[in-house]
Amino acid sequence: MSGVSVVVGLWFTAFIILEMVLMTSTFLETSISLPISSRIERALFFHVDIVGVNSNTVFAEIRNHSSKDVSVGMLNYSDLVVTYVDMAGSVEYELLRYSPNGEGPGWRIAGVKTGDYPAELLDPIDISTGMAGVWNIGETLVAELRLSRAPNASVPILAKLVVVT
Repeated sequence: MSGVSVVVGLWFTAFIILEMVLMTSTFLETSISLPISSRIERALFFHVDIVGVNSNTVFAEIRNHSSKDVSVGMLNYSDLVVTYVDMAGSVEYELLRYSPNGEGPGWRIAGVKTGDYPAELLDPIDISTGMAGVWNIGETLVAELRLSRAPNASVPILAKLVVVT
């Protein structure tokens, strides 16, 4: 077999493999489609202000400064990421899930305020269940974050809330 025929054979094989890959990907794209309701349309990011620490519980305020009201039910699909230094000096990263019942590591809504007013004005959130109501633009959630370890309160604690809408 000459060198030219080897090169032509390799090019032909590569072409066939590439064609198969393109056909497979096109088939998968058309045969597997997600319903519109399950697609992620947009994620909203919220800054979390830490206002206090008591053992493993961190108290925070999260203001809705986005362009959208957030149904409290959507908080079930949220991620609250916390970075802190524990009492032993180790840097810890925790992903806290919304847990309105207050069990285990997670976070819950302890209250809602509108500006300096210590309550809500529209679509009140049911604090007892944490599952009904709307977090309106301009409102601030008063939240309890339960960590797996006690943070060192003398070192800054950073947190960010991401809600998929």
